[in-house]
Amino acid sequence: MASTCVVCEAVDLLRRTCSANEVLQVARKACIGSGLAVDRAEDLAEAAALLQCSGHDGLAQLLVLLEGHEAASAHLPATVQIDLVLRGEGRSTDQLRVSHLRPHIEGIAVIDWLLANPQIGTVFIEKTDDEMLLIGLLVCAIQRFGGVFILQASHKADAIKIRNASALKYGLPETEVWTLSYQSGQVASSAVLYHHTDTDLSVWEALEARANLTYVPATETSRQTGAGAGLVDND
Repeated sequence: MASTCVVCEAVDLLRRTCSANEVLQVARKACIGSGLAVDRAEDLAEAAALLQCSGHDGLAQLLVLLEGHEAASAHLPATVQIDLVLRGEGRSTDQLRVSHLRPHIEGIAVIDWLLANPQIGTVFIEKTDDEMLLIGLLVCAIQRFGGVFILQASHKADAIKIRNASALKYGLPETEVWTLSYQSGQVASSAVLYHHTDTDLSVWEALEARANLTYVPATETSRQTGAGAGLVDND
């Protein structure tokens, strides 16, 4: 019995308990520290927190995405072909074709485009880096704007309709090619319950190291230029 407890304690030391707000904040700052724009960082942090509180390790998935982004940024960025085909010649919708959808770049832009073109916009996706993070972003958009996203796999007869966080339970079938569309509708009243979760300590420390890049040194000069809480109690 004693040896079992020692093993359990050792495992616990390798995990880091975190609140939903801690997940949101460290994820947002880590994204900014990795060079992503603030608006994209906020969307990704929201998706990571949603995944984290829905039975997935959203922080670990976000770290993998950021590591890939940093590696690509150190060299030439991946070539992504994006074509917009307008309605006409027998087409009933505007179609956006994306050769390589990265959730943190093309994914967020695609969601914004679909929200601006409900019912008449369709996105043809040839390759996706992280399907679960993409679903997280889609669910976050639905929670904010309502409606339903419809994912159609190339080899499946039945489309997958993403209406709420229940879509996070199973993920998507393995396939490379998807068609994504959006239908506007009411915002659902049911919300995801945010709660304490945990992640690998190494994942947390790696994200925290990136988050620390958004801070400035605590010096007299930095305080005089607005950093920190101020120099006197009345600031």
